[in-house]
Amino acid sequence: MKRTMGVLFGGLLLGVSLMPGKAQEPVDAEFFEKRIRPILTARCVSCHGQDVQEGNLRLDSAAGLKKGGARGAALATNGTLLKAVSYTSSSLLMPPTGKLPTAELALIEQWVKGGAPVPATTTQAPPAPTSGGAKKPGFDLTQRRQHWAYKQVQRPLEPPMEKSGIDAFVLAKLKKSGLTMAPEADKRTLIRRVTFDLTGLPPTPSEIAAFLADSSPNAYEKVVDRLLASPAYGERWARHWLDLVRYGESMGHELDFDIPEAFQYRDYVIRALNADVPYNQFITEHLAGDLLPTPRYDRVTGRNESLTATGFVWLGEGKHSPVDIKQEQADRIDNQIDVIGKAMLGQTLACARCHDHKFDPIPTKDYYGLYGVLRSSRFQLTSSDGPATFGKPAAEIAKIRAGIDKRALSERWKASLAALPAERLKAELLSLNRKSGGISDFPLAQWTPSGAAMQTLVKPGELVLSGDPQKPVLALAPRTMVHSALNGRHQEGALRSPTFTIDKDFIHVNVAGQRGKLRIIVESFQVIRDPLYGFLTHTIDNPEPGWRTIDLRMVKGRRAYVELTDSARDNFSLGNLSDLNKGHEGWIRCEGAVLSNSNVPPGSNNLLTILDPEQVRALLSGTLRSGTLDRWVEDRLLPADDQVLEVLDLLLRKGLLDTKPLGDVSTQLAAIDNALPAPTRILAMADGDGEDENVFLRGNHKAAGPVAPRLQLALCGTENTPISGVTGSGRLELAKRIASPQHPLTARVIVNRLWHHHFGRGIVPTVDDFGHMGEAPTHPELLDYLASELVAKNWSLKTMHKLILTSATYKQRSDVRPTATATKLDPTNKLLWRMNVLRLEGESIRDSLLALSGRLDPTLYGPPVNTYLTEFSEGRGRPGQGPLDGNGRRSIYLSVRRNFLSPWLQSFDFPTPFTCIGRRSISNVPAQALALMNGPFVRQQAEVWATRLLKEQPTATPEQRIAWLYERAFSRPATAAEMKDALEFVAPPAPASGGEKQVWADLCHVLLNVKEFIFIK
Repeated sequence: MKRTMGVLFGGLLLGVSLMPGKAQEPVDAEFFEKRIRPILTARCVSCHGQDVQEGNLRLDSAAGLKKGGARGAALATNGTLLKAVSYTSSSLLMPPTGKLPTAELALIEQWVKGGAPVPATTTQAPPAPTSGGAKKPGFDLTQRRQHWAYKQVQRPLEPPMEKSGIDAFVLAKLKKSGLTMAPEADKRTLIRRVTFDLTGLPPTPSEIAAFLADSSPNAYEKVVDRLLASPAYGERWARHWLDLVRYGESMGHELDFDIPEAFQYRDYVIRALNADVPYNQFITEHLAGDLLPTPRYDRVTGRNESLTATGFVWLGEGKHSPVDIKQEQADRIDNQIDVIGKAMLGQTLACARCHDHKFDPIPTKDYYGLYGVLRSSRFQLTSSDGPATFGKPAAEIAKIRAGIDKRALSERWKASLAALPAERLKAELLSLNRKSGGISDFPLAQWTPSGAAMQTLVKPGELVLSGDPQKPVLALAPRTMVHSALNGRHQEGALRSPTFTIDKDFIHVNVAGQRGKLRIIVESFQVIRDPLYGFLTHTIDNPEPGWRTIDLRMVKGRRAYVELTDSARDNFSLGNLSDLNKGHEGWIRCEGAVLSNSNVPPGSNNLLTILDPEQVRALLSGTLRSGTLDRWVEDRLLPADDQVLEVLDLLLRKGLLDTKPLGDVSTQLAAIDNALPAPTRILAMADGDGEDENVFLRGNHKAAGPVAPRLQLALCGTENTPISGVTGSGRLELAKRIASPQHPLTARVIVNRLWHHHFGRGIVPTVDDFGHMGEAPTHPELLDYLASELVAKNWSLKTMHKLILTSATYKQRSDVRPTATATKLDPTNKLLWRMNVLRLEGESIRDSLLALSGRLDPTLYGPPVNTYLTEFSEGRGRPGQGPLDGNGRRSIYLSVRRNFLSPWLQSFDFPTPFTCIGRRSISNVPAQALALMNGPFVRQQAEVWATRLLKEQPTATPEQRIAWLYERAFSRPATAAEMKDALEFVAPPAPASGGEKQVWADLCHVLLNVKEFIFIK
């Protein structure tokens, strides 16, 4: 045996390395509806449709596609369709107007090679929705809403069986088919099964021993409670949720740009699941956490968890220089709608982008109603720090500012002005003439702040202090303005103008700042950089206020808004995420913005800038004596005082007025400011102006149809309700509807997901599609029972886990032989007459390896660890190499870069995060065996595990060491046969074989390749 196994591993461990191909979007009925039908409709149906069938070929029906035409089969790999659109034959070039774009050609090729699935009910594509998707022949909303999934959940009566709850419904189905449940699994099997299910890690020997020794009736229930309370539960189940929201930390496409701070959302999900946040609240936070009147703050850090949840919408793919910026927005929002629809509602909403949904009650106008909600929502990279972080310091700063002796200051300023040479005064006023503000097309009161720094407008006459005793004044506000340093320079924030149509050639923005940023956000596009859009972003690093002019002619006609931030970061454009985590003392000041057809900014309207120097002195001194400063001291300034305040602001910034009394104040403010922690930055949504979108005819944004009012998606047998009386996006109203106990889908979808992960198959197998094209539930009454229980138990997911895991259905054995009846009536175990054997996901396999070797780092949260890449992981944007073992961190903390996913995890079906993936592929391919036998990570961990064995069992016999390994690898003792084989394998080695440690490392490696290690009974 020893010789045979040695030869086996000597031959296999040759270091072969495979790089799995990147996963593609599944080619199924949904793929046809979303990707292929729009191409056929736009390019082919006019000549191959209902009215005309050139070459006897019809491409608008399932029958026509499958039948082919005069030239033969259309859908075969070498058929006429692919041959024609590929332009490989000079006698068959379609469309005749020109070859398809490369992207469309690739989609058709992918579809044909994927078997060319076509929904059986495919008929002629509907005409463009001239009335916004109104009811038309062949689209009966009332009839479609009769589908079981759109009817409200009604708690069913339990069948009269010997068991209650879940088991009653399962037993009733089994009894009807003449089947019975399998016996309960033994305790070792149960603790291994439930521990992996809830934590993704193997049970420890001490945990197994404690369970075996506990003979109390609730021993198993105590195990479930312990596991649900473990932090590892949140890590395990967060990964399932991250699949749904297509979690990624880079944008993919050509350069794979970073998505900054994406990991903060990942950590939010872990915390929320561990805290058992009610699922309806969890959903509400995702859709409208920034709009909640009382957001949820983390008890430990004080951070705004509700705000952090909204970042999920920005985790999708994106391009850095799209030629058509509006098309990029349409694709991005389509992906967001797809994710929201599938993850939360089990609906393929995105299939209604180009036409009314072919099967479900989703008119195109409803799709664009949701589109308007998301279009009206803005991106923000902001701080999640709550009042616990900034509340007390802000109050202290306000108290210090209130104690400034303004009377003493005013007298010093008068004296300074009297001593200032007239020519110097005039020279300063000339610079004011060139850079004056006070003019704006967008009143600052209508701009929207985010973050702590710009929540408060600076009132006329307010002082903004620098924290520098030598030059304490940053500004004296001549009129209402924004200044991010009003309450210190360590806070961060952003300010966004109302949305406007670019109907002029230029925009002039009156700004000043230090490491600030001015950006024009066009059609929500954030990756602003050269070669196409670099002109839309400007770093503000000049403390003197002045006009910054931006040429908008290239994007004229688009919708846009101005964004100001007090940090010079570039959001998605950054190539180095570490820059985002540095503290900063940046600031930005703004008095307004003006649209104009002239590239010359507005001039000054200050009378003082056109007078003789002595006249200026006389007028200014007289004005000060006559009351401007007195009114300033007494907080009763008049609008007419703005010209004097503008001059004082200038002179203070230049250091020409006496500010000595402010030195101590600045020192106090600086001490408070410097004590603040660095902001915790997160991705989030911010509300913009509520804007309804037009229906895009055939999905083409250049062909605008009727306006589609923003709406709340009902899908419950009633008309969807337009959002009215809301100035913002309407996301909060949408969230309330989806999270309502009356919604027919929300609770059903999530309990079905829990069931899917526990049993390997959902009650509704198509977990992301509860519509007409999805599969029917195997146990519809059970599904409604679970949904009702979820709502009744305050939407507690942990309660639902416990309900499922403590059922007799879950605790069945999996290793039972099927009866003849079972083989005939239920060969795939849909009725659950036994438990299913399930393979672990790649993450659990990897984490188990680390747990066995003792290398697992249990640290929670934090920035991602770079992925270990093979030599085949090539391409632009390749990140730095990560450690082979990921520093021992759990797999959920490994970086998820779209163009550079972990080759090892991909071998075990890690999904490419392009959209919602509720059901991973489960393959059995050579790459998996090679990863376990040849992969350097597995070999490394086998050696580390052997080192641990020898360290912890230095004097143990070979039998004791083998028993130690088996207990940890398989949660059971070795059988007599296994012990015999293992003893032969570790018999004293020849000197050239590497010694004792290598022998035990080889045995460890063998055990890691046993199927039982990666399968759960």
